[in-house]
Amino acid sequence: MYPVAFSLSRPERSSRLLLLFRFIMIFPLGLWNAFYAMFIGVVLFVDFWIVVISGKSPRPLWILLEHYFRFLIQLISYSWILSDRYPPFHGSPETGYPVQVVISYSENLSRLSVFFRILLVIPHLFWSIVYGMTIGFVQFLNFWAVLFVGRMPTVFWGFIHRYFIYSSRLQAYLLLLIDEYPPFHGMQPLSMEELFTTT
Repeated sequence: MYPVAFSLSRPERSSRLLLLFRFIMIFPLGLWNAFYAMFIGVVLFVDFWIVVISGKSPRPLWILLEHYFRFLIQLISYSWILSDRYPPFHGSPETGYPVQVVISYSENLSRLSVFFRILLVIPHLFWSIVYGMTIGFVQFLNFWAVLFVGRMPTVFWGFIHRYFIYSSRLQAYLLLLIDEYPPFHGMQPLSMEELFTTT
């Protein structure tokens, strides 16, 4: 199984009033993310060279990157109306949040893969542009659907949910959290309950 797995619960109802103000509510999180990302950029730079030299990612640095990754995906899930609950400003595991992620820590990483990682993801950059444009149109339709009926339609949830998983796996790969090359889809095992109840 791929070393990054997600658990998302589709909101039964979404607040239409809060949806109208969602972009304003995201502003403090976006501002915090700007400072958080600068710090993580330094951590990632240090981790990159340690892995290239030693082939190992120090656990403390990996945890810092993991926490930022969790914060980022919760921010994105809220922005994309995948979650109706305001995300926390930290990236620590929180069992009550409707968006959860499990990442398998691997101390040993391929030095060659890490060194050429930017080149390796070039196919994904082209694919994510095409994929993202499609999802952007779906998001536009989804916004109005939620605004009028107060709930994300199942068909829109499927499209956006899969793209969220795809893009999040790519982000985890770029953050050196994993060594496995991300697939070009957002499919997961059909049953995730056991994974998230045993971790």
